[in-house]
Amino acid sequence: ISPGSYSLIVLDQNDCSLEITNIFIDSVSAPICDFFIENNGIFTVNQTIEFTNLSYSADSVNIYSWLWDFNNGGTSTIESPSHLFSELGQLYVTLNVQDENGCECFTGKFLSIYDNNFCFIPTVFSPNQDNLNEVFQPIISNLNLNKYQLIVFDRWGKETFTSSNYQENWDGTYKGVSATSGTYVYKLDFQSIDGSSYTKTGTITLIR
Repeated sequence: ISPGSYSLIVLDQNDCSLEITNIFIDSVSAPICDFFIENNGIFTVNQTIEFTNLSYSADSVNIYSWLWDFNNGGTSTIESPSHLFSELGQLYVTLNVQDENGCECFTGKFLSIYDNNFCFIPTVFSPNQDNLNEVFQPIISNLNLNKYQLIVFDRWGKETFTSSNYQENWDGTYKGVSATSGTYVYKLDFQSIDGSSYTKTGTITLIR
């Protein structure tokens, strides 16, 4: 029923009636569903993944329940749970939220689970503060943390970003100023824990 003012007429079998006027029905908004997954949703098998609930109520009412479905037989009713994934492939994780008025919302996101020997390098990132693909960060398993270097160059060959710290990612800035949208070239040198050395080169597109 739509929000507004209504009247109610009750009539019995003797044709006696009772009218109730000025029944007001307010509008009630459903909660807004969202959650955050680190690493852009890319992980290795047998890794425990943390999920951060970002859902909220537009009407400032309390969120009453959270129901997570991890698409591998696991579920949780914790607000911001963690879960171990022991299978490879792409999984669609869903979140159903209900507020104290009984209003619900539903959302979902994909996870990619790889084996323990891989290197994933994104091709696009968008540092626009929407919590999606905010940084350029290679994902490397079995990495020797002492043998890692990432360098990013602009289209003219100028070094825009460099780091030997695997935990440090490129946020799309140069000397504290937002870099322009476009295509950049990266060079990645690293060594795995078994002593094997690798060099990866390619392009990354920055979108704002």
